[in-house]
Amino acid sequence: MSAIPRTSEDITTNWLNEALTETGLLSGDNAIVDFKIEPVGADLGYLSFLFRITPSYSKASIDLPATMIAKFPSTEEGSRRTGNGLRAYERESQFYKHCSHESPTAPPAHYYSCSDRSTDDYLLIMEDLDGCRFVNQVDGVSRADALQCFKALAAHHALYWGKTDQMDWAPAFSDYGDLYQPLLVAGAPQIQDNWGHDLLPTYVDHVDMALAKYTDVTRLLQLLPTTLIHCDPRIENIAFKGDLPRFYDWQLMARGPAAYDLMYFFKQSMDVDIRRNCQDELFDAYLDVLAEHGIDYSRTELLDDIGLATCTIWGFVAMIGNFFFRNEVNDSIWDVTQPRFMAMIEDFNGIQKLRDI
Repeated sequence: MSAIPRTSEDITTNWLNEALTETGLLSGDNAIVDFKIEPVGADLGYLSFLFRITPSYSKASIDLPATMIAKFPSTEEGSRRTGNGLRAYERESQFYKHCSHESPTAPPAHYYSCSDRSTDDYLLIMEDLDGCRFVNQVDGVSRADALQCFKALAAHHALYWGKTDQMDWAPAFSDYGDLYQPLLVAGAPQIQDNWGHDLLPTYVDHVDMALAKYTDVTRLLQLLPTTLIHCDPRIENIAFKGDLPRFYDWQLMARGPAAYDLMYFFKQSMDVDIRRNCQDELFDAYLDVLAEHGIDYSRTELLDDIGLATCTIWGFVAMIGNFFFRNEVNDSIWDVTQPRFMAMIEDFNGIQKLRDI
């Protein structure tokens, strides 16, 4: 296979044919004869850039995609450094190679992926979700959409529950304890300078404690019931085809605690009042799906585990300080998500959990 394209300009017709023939998308009697490539949105991600490829085939076929998405690592220094530090591009490449065809979260179809850790070059070619319904996390997710997401997460978690010891290609969640350390040091001052004045006095000491104990927290979380987790299931990484949620952006996936995904969905995606009003229904739906798959996980365990997972919230905030800078879009995101963060910590006893570690 030819060298991994580093930018959209590096993709050629020959490279596309070679890559897509290798994965079986193209057969010997059909080929791409030309294509158009264009960027997809400037604000759709922080660690990567997306491009839409519109190919012309030598033979028309309804079985071949009319468009596809090429996903490159960001060329922005802070974002690329963070992505490499988290092994984000490698993680997503591995997920699509191993799990995208079977996950009940209906991720985009995998057409081709390649990675080279020695050069930090990565590229993913996948299904275009254009035409699906997307929800902005600033607007927040509805009860109905959240219910479908929880059911899909439960089915996904159930599929890999207790089986991750066999998945050595997937990093452990506890790896973040070490991977985050340089990112916390670099990112925390940026967050403090830009938004620290918004923190309630109760949370000033809590933030410092959360950063100091982040590695310990990740190791404790690794001891909880383990499955393959998305690690970034905010609503902007989920599209809807009708009522079917389709989870994408698997750059942070790991072998880790199921409760982390639920905590993360809540704290990024749901307004506090809506979450509080429907979370019991969502937990019931999640646990019912697990039970259907023969998994015994009590509500008491789930709530306790979510409480421990909230101890990672300020570590996450410090990490994104490496690329989350002041602008109109990010200000609006902070304004709605910061109250969600604090409500999750309060509602699930997160401050006491952290003190007890």
